[in-house]
Amino acid sequence: MGRLLVVGFAVTFLGLILPRFSAFSEEGSGEENDQNIDILVINIAEVQSKASVYLSIQAETERTRDLINAAYQERLARLQGRRNELLDHEGSLTSEEFQDQIMALEDRAIDLENSRRRNLGIIEAQRQDLLGIVGVQLTSIYERILEESQASFLFNQQSVLVAPPGAYITDLAIERLNELLPAINFEINITDSDNSEL
Repeated sequence: MGRLLVVGFAVTFLGLILPRFSAFSEEGSGEENDQNIDILVINIAEVQSKASVYLSIQAETERTRDLINAAYQERLARLQGRRNELLDHEGSLTSEEFQDQIMALEDRAIDLENSRRRNLGIIEAQRQDLLGIVGVQLTSIYERILEESQASFLFNQQSVLVAPPGAYITDLAIERLNELLPAINFEINITDSDNSEL
């Protein structure tokens, strides 16, 4: 009943090739030997707000949500129109007939709301799945950068007060994630199956 919503996602990731990340070193003092910078720093929030894949996921999610909500509002308006017609012709119906039809319309409105929430839940679950896939790709990027820089730790910038300029890898991570350019396709098919109700 109502509108049937079918949402599918296809995610295709291209190969990942990271360039060599040169190791950074700082001069020791006294008997200490030269040491590589042991930490790298990344602004995770900036990656999520600038990388193409995150922007694409957000845009497609919002677009699909808008379609779901627009379909819901359209059907709800039609139900309200039907209710107004019943009110206009209340005198031609018995009290029992009138109440039965009003209650049927109210039940239909509840069904539409439940369907809308269910469909929005599907969209959110699919969005989380996509973000999980992106997270795996980001982790591989981080690990490769750590390996190539010979650093031991990667910290979120929110946890770091001060670090050498060369320790920041946000731009590099965004660049490499953008190179993946995953194809994200939302396939949506909404059809009316119960127009006779309204």
